[in-house]
Amino acid sequence: MHSSNGNVFKNEGVTVVVPVLNESLNIRECLQSILDQDYPSIVEILIVDGGSTDDTLDIVYELQQIDGRIEILHNPRRIQASALNVALDVAKGSFLARVDGHCVLDPNYISTAVDTFSKCLASAVGGAINPVGKNWKGKGIAMAMKSKLGSGAASFHRPEEPQGYVDTVYMGVFDIEDLRKVGGYDEEFPVNEDAELAFRLGELNGIWYNPEIKSIYYPRETFKALGIQYFRYGRFRAKTVLKHPNSLSPRQLAAPVLIIALMSKRRKYVALAYMSLVGSRSLSEAIESPTGGIGFLFSVPIMHFCWGFGFLYGVVIESVLSILPGRRKLQ
Repeated sequence: MHSSNGNVFKNEGVTVVVPVLNESLNIRECLQSILDQDYPSIVEILIVDGGSTDDTLDIVYELQQIDGRIEILHNPRRIQASALNVALDVAKGSFLARVDGHCVLDPNYISTAVDTFSKCLASAVGGAINPVGKNWKGKGIAMAMKSKLGSGAASFHRPEEPQGYVDTVYMGVFDIEDLRKVGGYDEEFPVNEDAELAFRLGELNGIWYNPEIKSIYYPRETFKALGIQYFRYGRFRAKTVLKHPNSLSPRQLAAPVLIIALMSKRRKYVALAYMSLVGSRSLSEAIESPTGGIGFLFSVPIMHFCWGFGFLYGVVIESVLSILPGRRKLQ
């Protein structure tokens, strides 16, 4: 599959996989962006549904009448890892493009990804996450996700970063042979399944970041949803670290260390320094968007504290479960 000759990849078949669960707000725009791709060899578009109770499937059925490449599969386990494995089992393409139901692809997303494979030796390629909020909270959340203060220094949060090998990318397009070689997604990870997979693929042929592989991501639109999301991110990042200790990077310790510092004798100084940092950055963001700046002020602490508590909780729970007989899977 791997080659430095771009012609080898020009007409390779691509399977697009969209795991969904109640995505009626965004699924039409998402699917339309797939149908509008300029790549000529998208062989199938697999919508893997985890039991949606809204209008998601009605919208998919409607678009299915327009384009016969759309196929609906069912995911009884509901989690994204199992949805992606359901698709992987039947995928016909040489490449598998994972697309989230709340994102919109640039028209050349697939073609740029396939072309990137022709220029590097990698198991997966992908680009940056580009969050776009719809209300003032969503705009603040989007700002926080783009900010180094909010999300750290990971390349896929920085569209200005140069091409190169990285730990992980947003969504990703995969060499399907390599994806099957490592056994697909680990279904013990209902969250953070992408980072856990990226670590295994990184040990095979690596993950390549190309900022020209572009899409739009619609983030959560409430602070409660954001908090739940980041708590789960932290919780299952801890599980990934315990499974793959070498996957731990210093930036992932920032939020847990902040929480521990706030419980120390110097907590007043730590709190003052943290509040000053977030407040000054929020004022800077408010120049670009006043309402977004307010959302940013709330979003950053929610992301940090929920991720940090989730990570610490995950370390404790996973450590306890690892020594118990008849260990249950952490869900």
